[in-house]
This record gives sequence, structure tokens and C-alpha cells, in this order.
Amino acid sequence: MKHLFIGLCLLLISVAACAQAVTDSLYLYKQNFENLQFSKKAVSQLLVAPVERASQVQLKVSGESGGYRLSQVAQRTTLAEFSAEGIASLRKFKVSGYFSYQHRADDSLAWTQQGLPDEDRPYYFASAKAGPYQRDQFYMGGQLSFQLSPKHWFIGTGIDYLYNTATRSVDPRPDVKIFRIMIKPELIYRSNMHTIGVGVSWGTGYEDNGIAYASDSYRENTSDIYKPWITYFVTGYGSAYPQRLNLTINRNQRYKGLNVSYSGSIINWNIKAVAAYLLNEENNKSGLITSLNFDNIANYQADQLDAALLLSHQTNKLSQQVKLHIGLDDGSGFYNRIGATNYYVSHKKYSAEYNVMLNKFKHIVPGFTAGALYQDISRRDLSVYASNRYTWLQPSVGIALYNHINNQNDLSVKVSVLALVPLENNLIAPESTVTEFTKGVVYPDYYFYKSFSGGMMATLNYVSSNLLKGYRTGFGLQTGLNRKLSSPAVLLPAAFAPGTSRLSYALNLNLYF
Repeated sequence: MKHLFIGLCLLLISVAACAQAVTDSLYLYKQNFENLQFSKKAVSQLLVAPVERASQVQLKVSGESGGYRLSQVAQRTTLAEFSAEGIASLRKFKVSGYFSYQHRADDSLAWTQQGLPDEDRPYYFASAKAGPYQRDQFYMGGQLSFQLSPKHWFIGTGIDYLYNTATRSVDPRPDVKIFRIMIKPELIYRSNMHTIGVGVSWGTGYEDNGIAYASDSYRENTSDIYKPWITYFVTGYGSAYPQRLNLTINRNQRYKGLNVSYSGSIINWNIKAVAAYLLNEENNKSGLITSLNFDNIANYQADQLDAALLLSHQTNKLSQQVKLHIGLDDGSGFYNRIGATNYYVSHKKYSAEYNVMLNKFKHIVPGFTAGALYQDISRRDLSVYASNRYTWLQPSVGIALYNHINNQNDLSVKVSVLALVPLENNLIAPESTVTEFTKGVVYPDYYFYKSFSGGMMATLNYVSSNLLKGYRTGFGLQTGLNRKLSSPAVLLPAAFAPGTSRLSYALNLNLYF
């Protein structure tokens, strides 16, 4: 693992060293940024990206606070992140690399002790006791393409590496370590007008989570006074079993998949499309925290389909872009201690966005964006005969103004408004099988998804050559507010009621090479 880390860092350094062009416009203008992001989805998309050399280093601080949230989200979250990325062309090679380190601090996280937040996946530890939670994440990787023949054939591969740790300073105290690596080789055919890539994905990973108590009273006492400190093993979306001895989970993961990619031009429209299927198989083992022997307690399998389409059209006076995305995630869990499948989940995401920019002015470029996100989450927990389905629509509109002040300074201002509109919200939770998890998570989230809310976001970016000699430097500021406008009366015995608003912010410093 040490050699992999060193190799990826050297790859990223070499990319940044070769990138000498001014690249801030790739990050400042929305349509350029969308094209740049699409190049990360497949090696074939990197190959056709109209970028030969570019790199960015970023320092970012962001956060959220407020009571309008889901139950497994903290009241206040703060993130500090350092990241670097770059693209370079070297004769027959085209290479990209990225690295990021993120520290995340949650002030009062309850009902989840996962290493990475995932509300759909079962088989994890949780407790009702809220407390400060710390996560540190290293994420790095890159893509490499090589020209096999003078005209048409290329090969390439992508690699993604993740290492994440999580812990907290109050009982019960998890110690979580997550490792994941993905390799994505690809074969590419390129003609004058079209580029097609076909590839496979393979990956492996693990997650180790051990729960410890500083106080034996919290661990062993069963009275109502100490109930918030009980560690539960959550096996679905309602079923949760108290644990006092088996406080270790070892999760092994295997990934395999297939992806296809296309890029070309039809009737003056530039087309980029990617579709990827991924099968995730997880094996969960548990045992005494002091034991070397672990029992296989549960298996989880998820079929994931992700597809994206980006259409771009540009003239001297007008630039248009259409972005479509589909994400489908279907999972099922087999709980060995009951010898049956106990959990099903289906999470669907559909989004569409249209962006237009007017290029006819000399220094000012106005822009307009309209989009919508539709989500559908269905869960069935057969152990407690519970099920739910939440669907909602999130429309949004925004305006932007890009000002090329002079050759040394650029400014952009963006403002957008959005709404969260509940559509279908059904919950079945028989009183005879209600658990502490039902009252702490299922009921509060039911009221969150039934609430109608509105929000707005404002973003300011400034790029200048005058701040650091020899470098283009950028500053960014973003702030947003989401507020509940209406909600039903809380009639169920929910342990937590979503609040009225949530505020977000982000500050970043960028260096462009």
C-alpha cells in the first residue's frame, strides 16, 4: 500500500509539473467545468477532452448547521480539505491525477457509527447517544491512456484509492478503518468523428469497526437511564438488536463491473455519454472484540447502474449545454442468524439540467440554469414487517454573471433558488414491532421527507494574476440556506423532530498552474 501511495503521488506531481497553461477558465465557467468533470468518468473521455495541460491546487473549508436535517446527520458539520488535480499530454500518453485529504468533524452525530455515511446500507453499529464524530479521508487516483496505433486504437486504465478512518470521544466509541481500491482498464477506438470505449471494473475493500467503552456502567447497565449508550446492530431499516459482547464487525467487499463510453459530434452538438454497471458484494463478520474468530453474520449485494449524458453546442453568440444523469441502486441483505433475506432497498435518482451562456458581449457573459432532481427511495425490513417509500422532486433555477475585467482579473457571481417538493411518502411500521431505531430514525425521517422546503444559494469567485507573482490565484465564497415552509403535525412518537432551517457555507483558495 505504501508503494501505491508513493506511485500515485509521483503521478500527480508529474502531471502538475507538465501543466503550464492558464487553466482557471476551466473551473470558473460552468460549461467548461462540466466538460472537465466528465473527463474523469472514463479514460476515453479523458482522451477526447479538449484539455492538454491543466492543474489546480485547492484549500477549502466548508460546513453546515441547523436542525432541518435527517436523523443520521449531525446538527453541525465542518470540513477542511486539501486537494490537487491535473491533466497532461506526453507524446503517446495522456494522463490525469488527483489527490485529496479531508477532515470532517460532526458535533452531535447519533444513530450511526459508520465510517462513511450511507443511509441505504444495513449491518452497522449505532446508538442513540449523540456525540462528536471525527472522520479523516484520503482519496487519490488517476487515469492513463496510451496510443497503440497511429490512428485509431488506444488502451488505458483508471485507478481509485480510498482510505478512511472514523472515531468519536464519547461512549460508545467506534474505531473504524476503511480501505478501497478500484482498477478500470479500458480499450478505446477513435475515428475522425467518434470515440468509443469499453472497459471493466474490478475492486476490493474492507471495513473494520470495533466499539469500545471507557465506562463499564454504560456498557453493562440495562436501565432506561443508560439506554442512549446501548450499542445496537442495525440489520435493516427498523430492526436493531442490542449488543454487549459482539462489538466488532469486519466487512469484506468485492466489486466488478462493466462500462461503456461514447464521444462524438452530431449536427454541431458535441455528445459525451457514459454508462457503468457495478456489482458490490459484501461479507460481514462479527465476534468478540478480543477474539480472533469471527462468524459470518450477513451478506449484502448491491447492483448499481450509473449513466450520464452531456450535450454541448456553441456559436459566437450562444453556448448551450444539457446534462442528464440516471443512478439506480438496488440492494438486498441476507441475515444468516435468521437464515433468510431480511432487507431490500431501491434508490433511484434522475436529474436534468439546461444551461445557456450569452457570448455576444465583450467583457460580460450572462448565464442561466434550470434543472430538476427526482429521487425515489424504497425500503423493506422483513424482520419487523416494516416498509417505506419516499419520492420527491427538487427543481432549481439560477442566474450567473461572468466578468472578464481584464487580462489579469476575472469575476463570477451566481445565485440560484430551489425547492424540495414531497410527492409520495408511505410508511408501514406496525406498533408491535417498533424499535428504538424506529423512533430515533424512521419516524423523524418520515416527517423530513414529508416537509416542503425552499432554499437559495449564492456563489462568488474571483481569479487574479496580481496576488502571487507567476501564479493565477482564485478565491471562492459560497453560502446557502434551506428552510422548511410547511410540514405535517408530528403524531408518531419520534425521538427527534426536524427543525426549520439549515445553513451551509464554503470558502476556498485555488492555485492554477
